[in-house]
Amino acid sequence: MIVFLDIQRVVKYYFAFEFQTNKSSKMIEKILQFSGQRRKAMLVLFFSVAFVAHAFSVILPNPKISDGKTVFTSKGNAAYLVDNKFNASSWSAANNSWIAIPVDSGPSKIFFNWNNPSYAWSNELSPSQCPNSNAFPVDYNLLVSSNSTNGLDGDWTIADSIRNNIVCARGHLINFVGAKWLKMEIIKGGGRIDEIQVYDASDSNEDVWFFVGTSISANTFKGTPPSVNYADMVTEKHPDYNPVMIRGGIGCISSTDFAKNLSNYLKMAGNAHFWAIEMGTNDAWGGSNGNVATFKRNLQLVIDSCKVYGIQPIIARVLATNEIAAAWQVNPDFLKAVDDLTASNGLVPGPDLYTWFLAHPTELNSDGVHPSAAGAASIQRLWAEKMDSLYGGCSSTPIVPFVQVNGGDKELRASISAYTRDTVVVSPTAGVDGSWTWSGPNDFTATSREISLNNIQHTQSGNYVVTYTNSNSCSSSYTINIAATNRVAIDMNDLAATIQLYPNPSNSGQFTLEVDDINSSSQVQIIDLQGRMVYQSNLSQKKTVIDSKLIKGTYIVKVADGKSSFNQKLIIE
Repeated sequence: MIVFLDIQRVVKYYFAFEFQTNKSSKMIEKILQFSGQRRKAMLVLFFSVAFVAHAFSVILPNPKISDGKTVFTSKGNAAYLVDNKFNASSWSAANNSWIAIPVDSGPSKIFFNWNNPSYAWSNELSPSQCPNSNAFPVDYNLLVSSNSTNGLDGDWTIADSIRNNIVCARGHLINFVGAKWLKMEIIKGGGRIDEIQVYDASDSNEDVWFFVGTSISANTFKGTPPSVNYADMVTEKHPDYNPVMIRGGIGCISSTDFAKNLSNYLKMAGNAHFWAIEMGTNDAWGGSNGNVATFKRNLQLVIDSCKVYGIQPIIARVLATNEIAAAWQVNPDFLKAVDDLTASNGLVPGPDLYTWFLAHPTELNSDGVHPSAAGAASIQRLWAEKMDSLYGGCSSTPIVPFVQVNGGDKELRASISAYTRDTVVVSPTAGVDGSWTWSGPNDFTATSREISLNNIQHTQSGNYVVTYTNSNSCSSSYTINIAATNRVAIDMNDLAATIQLYPNPSNSGQFTLEVDDINSSSQVQIIDLQGRMVYQSNLSQKKTVIDSKLIKGTYIVKVADGKSSFNQKLIIE
C-alpha cells in the first residue's frame, strides 16, 4: 500500500511538472532519491504514463484556508472579507491601516490574494482615451507572526515588502514556516478591498489564474461578477481544488497596449501560473481585418514571454457582438489568428466566446459589445467548462446550435421566435461519433441530432435541451429556446391620414415616420406579408427616422398607441 500511494503521488507530480516548462527532469531527480525496487518501479511507471498525460490531472491543488476565519483590521473585525462575495461589502484602506487573519500552523508557504472592486485593474496601464483614477494600496508590507491573538499584539516579521504597486488586484507567495498569522500592513494608498483569500501553497501554487483582458473581462470579473464564479464551479465539480482568481480587465485596451505594457503585467501578475487571456475586441473594432497581423504578432510576444516566466497562456476566441446593436461584427480572421496561435504554440484551447455570444446576443448590453450580468456568468462558466480537463475532468465536445424556420437559412442561434403553424428545425453540430438525446416541453424526447417541429403550436414553446455524448463518454448540453406566437393580423384597408411615411417606396430601407399623436405607449412595428414582425421600436417623438435594413419587398408599418392602431403599406425597392 505504501508503494501504491507513492506511485499515485509520482503520477500526480509527473503531470504537474510535465505541464510546466522543463520541469519533468526535476521529477526524475525526485524518483532517483529512492532506492532498489521502489525506484525501478516508479521510473517504469513514470515513463509508461507519459503518452497519456492529458488523460489525468495536470494541476496540483493549493487549498483555500481562509474561509470562515475571523478577520481583524485596524477598524474592527470584517467577516465580509472572506465571504466570497465580490463587488459587495468592502473595507476602506488608508495610510497606516491593516488587515490580519489567523491561518494556524501547518503550511510552509501560503498564497495571499486581495481584490479591490474597482472596474479597471490599473490606472497606469489604462490607455489615454479611457483614463482611470482608482484608489488602491500602493506601498504595503506582508507580515507573519506565530504568537499574535488579535492582529495587533505579538511579534511580527516582514515576509514581503511591496512598493509602487499599480494594480487593483494582486497575489503574493509568502514563506510561512513556523507562522500562524498573516497581516497586510498598508503604508500608503487607499481605496476599497472586498475580498482577501489565503491558500496553502506548501506543495504548489499552480492553480493560480490571472484573468486578463479588455472591458469585457472588467465587466465579467469586476463590474457584474456572478455569485458563482469560475473558482466556485471548479470546486463544486472537483472538491480538492480551489483556484485563485486575479481579476485583471482594463477598458479600451488593444493587443498593442497589452504588449507595450507587458513588463508591468509580468511584474504585477508574473506569479500566476495561468494567464486566461481575453483580447481582440478593440483590435477588431468596426469589423475589418486590418489589425489582424499586429494582433497576432502582439499575442505571440505575450506567449513567448509567458513561457520564459513558466506561465501557461490560454487565449479565448474573441467575443461576438450583437451585430444589429453594435452595427459591426468581429472579422473571422481574428478567430483564425487565435486558433493558429493556440495550435502553433501547443496551448490549451480557450473558450469559444464568439460562438456563444453569436447564439446568445441577448446576453450583451445595449451597446451590443459588453456582456450583461447574464453574459458575465456565461463567460466564467465557459472558462470553467473548457478548463475542466486540466482538473482531471471530462473533455467534452462543444455543441453549436443551428435553427431554421420554414426552410429558410440556418441561423446560429440559441433562441428563435416562430409563429403557430410554422415548421421549426433545430440541427446542432458537435462531433461525428457520439450520441444525441433531447428533452423539452410536454415530455418531448428524441435521440436524433436534428429535430423538426412541424405545424408548431403554443404548447410546444419552451426550452429544448440537447445533450451530446462523445466517444470518450463525456457529455455536453445546450439549451435552445423556441417561442411560438400568433401571427399579427393585417388589415390592408385600415389606413390613417394621421400617419405620414416617406419616402415610399424606399430604396435603402430607411424612411421617415410622422405621427400626429404620440404617447408613452406609442410603438411602431413592421410586418411582412406572411405576418412576421421584422422590426419593432417605441416612438418618443412625432417625427422619427427609421433604418429598418429590410430586404426588398412589401411590408405593413403598424403604429399603435395602446388604444388603437393604424396600418400603412411600405415598399422596399
